Amino acid sequence: LLLIKLASPAAPGPPAFLRGDAGGTGKIDIADAVYLLQWLFQGGPAPGCLDAADANGDQGHDLTDAVFVLDYLFRGETAPPAPGPASSSTCSSGCSALR
Repeated sequence: LLLIKLASPAAPGPPAFLRGDAGGTGKIDIADAVYLLQWLFQGGPAPGCLDAADANGDQGHDLTDAVFVLDYLFRGETAPPAPGPASSSTCSSGCSALR
């Protein structure tokens, strides 16, 4: 008698994200600052993960997030807080609920 057990598909977990990567490309670049500014001030599309759009980690979304990204990229300022460029994590809030 041969028994075959089929594995159940794993339940999908929250998506991975990188703080500061508002565009969801897997890296932080000038396009993320532009994406944030367009979303905040020109009615552009909302980020897929609001945690990623919170570049400075202050639990909000405003001009300071875009400035934080630009300071990191061009002035050598502090990297976005964890999960920042050195690591990634799962999106704990705001990935499906948009403001």
